[in-house]
Amino acid sequence: MTVKRSALRALPLAVVAACAFVSGAQAVVMAGAARTFVSSTGEDSNASANCAQSSPCRHLSTAIGVTAPGGEIVALDSAPYGAFTIDIPVSIVGVDPILITPVSGGDGITIAAGSGNVVILRNFQITGGGGSNTTGIQVNSGRLVLQNSTLKLLTTGLSVSNTIADVTDTDIIGNTTGIATTGTGTDNNCSFPFVFGTTSVLFSGGNVTDNGTAYVMHSPGVGVGASCTANRITILVNSPNNLYTVNQTGNTTLVTGDGTGCTTSGNCTAIGTYLSTINQQGQ
Repeated sequence: MTVKRSALRALPLAVVAACAFVSGAQAVVMAGAARTFVSSTGEDSNASANCAQSSPCRHLSTAIGVTAPGGEIVALDSAPYGAFTIDIPVSIVGVDPILITPVSGGDGITIAAGSGNVVILRNFQITGGGGSNTTGIQVNSGRLVLQNSTLKLLTTGLSVSNTIADVTDTDIIGNTTGIATTGTGTDNNCSFPFVFGTTSVLFSGGNVTDNGTAYVMHSPGVGVGASCTANRITILVNSPNNLYTVNQTGNTTLVTGDGTGCTTSGNCTAIGTYLSTINQQGQ
């Protein structure tokens, strides 16, 4: 009986130890700072200090690795911070413009966050710098909010695949293609309720100018119902009083499309407008 009582007394201690181990493991997984910093004089070795304001890191890719999901990265000055991938919900804000130049055949920023994750980018200047096959921002998953930024001299400024981007007060200038979308979007031809797909870019303010093609819609999909000729990808702009807030002058071609859903002339050659009934694109 003594042995059994000892075993019983030892059991809670074992459970406590196991729980402590699990908690410690979770702490490692959850590690990361709510706010991290980068600067032109920073050092990536400062990742050991979570890229604190007093000891910032040099590259955004390093700062992302020590930032907690839902946290914020602040660029303290204007400098080239290197191409990088975002796989968590995060905000990245530049005190001055954050400079990104993708290499030929590469992306400046790749967003591969989880479903429902929001990535906020503010005050970026991404330029192709004469490189070939360059993309400023490639959004593969997660929702992008892009504010007060510039995408210029790229093969493709912004590419959005089967997800959503909200773009405000941003200039898209001098690219071969300004914005490219791939996937099923919203058909404004449908009678209510509207048909919603997974892909859209909602654009308000700024300039989309001097691009070879401003907007390209790839494979917008097939409509549902007699009144739905196709599910268009629509580049949406705020239009109170039927006036666009986005300057769209100087583009060789305004909008075009290809692939499934582009078999009828109007299916992928139209720009939608913000409407109160579909303002959130079914989200």
